[in-house]
Amino acid sequence: MQVILISGYQNSGKTTTCKLLKEKILDQSGKVIADNLSAVGNEENEVEVQAVLELDGKIYGISSIGDNAEQVKKGCDFILEQNNQYLVDYFFFTSRSKGACHHTAIDFAKEHDSAFFEFFANNIQPNIDGFKIDHLTLEAQKQNYLDYILNAAKIPL
Repeated sequence: MQVILISGYQNSGKTTTCKLLKEKILDQSGKVIADNLSAVGNEENEVEVQAVLELDGKIYGISSIGDNAEQVKKGCDFILEQNNQYLVDYFFFTSRSKGACHHTAIDFAKEHDSAFFEFFANNIQPNIDGFKIDHLTLEAQKQNYLDYILNAAKIPL
């Protein structure tokens, strides 16, 4: 299992990146084979992603639950349970970028993939020097970040 950790501060785009990944897989005729619908909220009441998807014979695990160490463990445990049945090829998960939450995530990543990738998410600023960036540009930047992760980790999507 190739492990990809997306860490960052609160509201930095970690969950958004996971949602874009899920959409990208589904847009290419992928299908959801396991979904934890109880993973519906975090501190900001944002809907989280916790799912296993299949596309072209590859299995993708995604867990955006990463606001604290307990949630990171819960998200990883869900994917590991699915791994027993589906043999996950790629596991994407999130955590805050410091403290017990990050330590828990790093320990999990090292245990399951000694060559894991970690990417730091940073909030895209909608205003730069008083110039407001339009919605389409912001969405393109979010998609570019996901594409960067996929290319760097050599994941064919």
